[in-house]
Amino acid sequence: MRKTIVVIVLILVIFLIGCSNSGNEVVPNSEITTKQWNTIIDSSRGTIVNVLYYSEENEIIDWLKNDYRKDIKIKYNIDLRYTFMEFSDIKELLLNRKEEDLNCEYDLIYLSDDGFKELKENELLYKDILTKLPNYYKNLSSKDYIVNYDQGVSIDNYEVPIFKDQLVFMNNEDEIYETPATFDELLEVAKNNKEKITYPNPNTKTGLLFILSAILSKTDIEVINNLPADKDKVYEYIKPGIDYLIELDKYLYDGGNTYPLNDDDMDTLLSEGKILFSLTRDYNRTTENISDSIFPKGCNTFVIKDGTTGFVDYLAIPEKSDNKAGALVAINNMISGETQGDIYRDNKLNKLPIVNFKTMPSSELFYIKDVKVKYTSIKYNELDDYFIPEVNSEIANIIYELWSEYVE
Repeated sequence: MRKTIVVIVLILVIFLIGCSNSGNEVVPNSEITTKQWNTIIDSSRGTIVNVLYYSEENEIIDWLKNDYRKDIKIKYNIDLRYTFMEFSDIKELLLNRKEEDLNCEYDLIYLSDDGFKELKENELLYKDILTKLPNYYKNLSSKDYIVNYDQGVSIDNYEVPIFKDQLVFMNNEDEIYETPATFDELLEVAKNNKEKITYPNPNTKTGLLFILSAILSKTDIEVINNLPADKDKVYEYIKPGIDYLIELDKYLYDGGNTYPLNDDDMDTLLSEGKILFSLTRDYNRTTENISDSIFPKGCNTFVIKDGTTGFVDYLAIPEKSDNKAGALVAINNMISGETQGDIYRDNKLNKLPIVNFKTMPSSELFYIKDVKVKYTSIKYNELDDYFIPEVNSEIANIIYELWSEYVE
């Protein structure tokens, strides 16, 4: 009997040591230490995991429905089934299940853009997801902002980041070799090259990320994400950034009277030599445009060293989910080094990994390093050094209103 107890204790110690190899703080969790991860996997095999989503980014949804679904089926014999639903309907469905105290037929929610705050405040999500995932301890950092906050809202382990994108610049080095390292240097380039700089209309995601990144170069993301959704108070804090955009506007293409409608319009202007820089959320877009003969071969990609922002996507489990084991296994696989490498490698997704390459074990980091990045793109670790977490959507909407009022 004594020998049996010793063996059990040793197993638990080995399990905890394995979870803490990354150097992250291990949060004690009675379910994991008693049930064991393998038991969770075993109970998930042969089950169906129903996934809700409201994203309209077709490339991502296609990848989830095909590549990722196939991967989970092969590894765990879990059948992922996807259902599109407007976010308001998702919220109403989960509220009904909570009020009626009934199990929910849906087990995962793919959270894109905003939505987390409402679901959390209404207590509609299953808590402590992160602390149940072995790959959290291996591949994520407990100190990373995007692991702890979603648009300034404390995550408290209710959801898990899965991938992100980030604003990058593209230029023709045959036209301008020296790239600005800061937004102030970008302004100087604009002054010295009148009407050769512009950005897409901020009613597009890329255009919005540009004005947010410019404003963040003069402010602080944590302060912005804790501001009340009050237009006057937001303006008071971000005024240095608004003043910067007003100054930049004087030197923009077409005198700042019009803005390109989208990323393709920006690329066309760059290819025609009418502007010096284009913008994108796709770190690999320069390479693709050169291959498609849209850009000349002298084009390259760079990121402003002040930092640029982007969008982070998450997975969460409804509190009333009927198959939490299957959902946990699906999420844990999503943040594995192998899957994160697949995300990074897939040029159609235009998404970046969310793993922490500085702390993850070499056996997991291998999958990220194995991705071949063209010289015209930027490696993940370089981009990550200059990533600024996403701005609260309510504040971002106010910033767009202020841009329309003061800059446009």
